[in-house]
Amino acid sequence: GSFDSIAGSVDVSEQLNERWNLFLSASQDNSDNYREHNKRETGALLGRLNYEQDKTEFFVEASYYDNNREYVGSLTEEQYKQDPTQAGSTNPTDYSHEITKALRTGYKRHISGSWIVGTDVIYDNTSGSG
Repeated sequence: GSFDSIAGSVDVSEQLNERWNLFLSASQDNSDNYREHNKRETGALLGRLNYEQDKTEFFVEASYYDNNREYVGSLTEEQYKQDPTQAGSTNPTDYSHEITKALRTGYKRHISGSWIVGTDVIYDNTSGSG
């Protein structure tokens, strides 16, 4: 079954001129899952600007990720036989909420038919609770 799950994504790409391209993406994935206190909500946003001329490529992108999860905990055999969908009793409010923000840039140069020189740099920052 779907366990009250819903997911979707949207991607948009636009050629701004012969050298520049813009790409935007958004997605969301939510589910209550099978057991109690086991909800998941995951969202992502990404924007990317690409440049290409002759043998040179460059991009810069920014992204945002939001992950919110409830942890269900383990069950004893007796608890499982009683109700396999219940949350474990050791920590009935256990959860995790993480937000990640990232910036990334890259450069690529085709120097011959067989050789490409490239570099990619990323900065990310994740904060969380739970």
